Amino acid sequence: MYAKLSLQEAIMSKKAQKFNLIKDCIAQAMFELLKTKEFKDIKISELTEKAGVSRITYYRNFFDKKDVITYAFERYSDEYFEKNKDAKDPILTATRYMLSMKKPIMILYQANLSYILQDYIYRYIGPKKDTPKDQVYYRAGMAGFFWGYINQWIKDDMKKTPEEVSKDVHSFQMKLSME
Repeated sequence: MYAKLSLQEAIMSKKAQKFNLIKDCIAQAMFELLKTKEFKDIKISELTEKAGVSRITYYRNFFDKKDVITYAFERYSDEYFEKNKDAKDPILTATRYMLSMKKPIMILYQANLSYILQDYIYRYIGPKKDTPKDQVYYRAGMAGFFWGYINQWIKDDMKKTPEEVSKDVHSFQMKLSME
């Protein structure tokens, strides 16, 4: 059954879709440019030209170039994790997602922008404002461990399967909990 939307909600939904399409075009243009240019050498004017949008549209949607890349990972991960929200193993789900994003991730690594992925992982796994005090260091440690493991996995061209990665991470968690 279809959810009933008010006219205002329908208009807002259409606007959100339009803004996402614009942002998607800018993100796609960024990754295309990163294949041939260094991040620091990409000018906003060439990014907007490749995306087919104006500078005003760019600045209406993004603060800086790093923001474009962060948007791309957040947008696609939100969609992926929503589709897989009932998955029993979040590590397996996360590594499957990363494997599905192998090309853009490798582009980030070639452009020496792996810190953006590190920030992204820490934001999702690390402690949040509402994390109980007794869990803050554990979450920070797990985020650091997961980043270290994933970073090496990516540098090894993601040769291990997501299932192997998940098994390794869970094994490490078990060892930690026994100590």
